Amino acid sequence: MFSASWSLLLLLLALSASLARPARAQIWPGTPQAASLAPLSAEQRGLWFAHQSFGVESWAAGLFSTSLRHIRNRPEEWGQGVDGFGRRFATRMASNAIGNMSEAALGSLWGEDPRYPKIGQGPFKPRMMHVLKMTVLAQNNNGDYMPAYARYASAVVAAQTTNLWRPPSENTQIDGLRRIANGAMFRIFTNFMDEFGGDIKRKLLRRKPRP
Repeated sequence: MFSASWSLLLLLLALSASLARPARAQIWPGTPQAASLAPLSAEQRGLWFAHQSFGVESWAAGLFSTSLRHIRNRPEEWGQGVDGFGRRFATRMASNAIGNMSEAALGSLWGEDPRYPKIGQGPFKPRMMHVLKMTVLAQNNNGDYMPAYARYASAVVAAQTTNLWRPPSENTQIDGLRRIANGAMFRIFTNFMDEFGGDIKRKLLRRKPRP
């Protein structure tokens, strides 16, 4: 698992290095720019970690993903009783917290911002490209884009750490890579909601014009 995880990490580094560019350069010609985020203080990083790990959204996502795995009885060694559900939920929350803590702590060493810098307006296509790029990139304290080193390392750290208590059926190289890939997909989803959540809300709340 270790060698496979770090091989994926090297692949992500190569990809993100090819995408990185100054934040002031346009992601897509003729579109609005993403906001340059103000640097995070140590306290703000702690608050980000707490919200991402134990906020309402984290609990909701944890309960949803745990329920799916519980129904599928994954891993089967834990069974489908209350104890099995508790183990799955605790593992999911612990993995999320370990990853967030690692990303926040490591990123503070070189000024990597874990937050998503949204564009917030304009055509769908360039904004969606921005969503995808920011899965492997991050802003630094200067507002420039950089490979999200802390994010990559935190994904491997979380996968390795939770292997300490996962049963044999979920402790293989493929399982570890799958968890890292699932984390990347979840990051795309959260980036998408940060970018388009306001648009979706406005469309849902928009009243139909009266005849």
